[in-house]
Amino acid sequence: MRLADAPSLRGVLEAISKTTAERPEAGHTMSSEVERAVEFRALEAMLSLAVNPQASTQARAIARSHLNDLLKQWTTAAPLPDTAEAIHRAALIDRINDFNRDPQKFIPTKPIEAPPGMPIGDSNF
Repeated sequence: MRLADAPSLRGVLEAISKTTAERPEAGHTMSSEVERAVEFRALEAMLSLAVNPQASTQARAIARSHLNDLLKQWTTAAPLPDTAEAIHRAALIDRINDFNRDPQKFIPTKPIEAPPGMPIGDSNF
């Protein structure tokens, strides 16, 4: 049972989608590309939840409903003037459409591994 003051799963998914879609900078800046990668990973997590046999039926249903809400929102929105964002949005739409064709064949996209070496900004040589 969920605590009354705890957020609902739908509320959490909506907050994640809203937060990961925010881009202070437009275009192909490094920060915007990182933010788009984060948004794509969040989408992958939601797709995975929607077919996870270890998740409750209700959790899977909520995830699928949220994904369909995103798809409807993105496909009915006005065209984006930022080409980098438009390309990204098209990739998100394609990913959900691929998932919806046959959810049981869904294979999560493998995250890109960080390159070897010390983290950027590490001054402890």
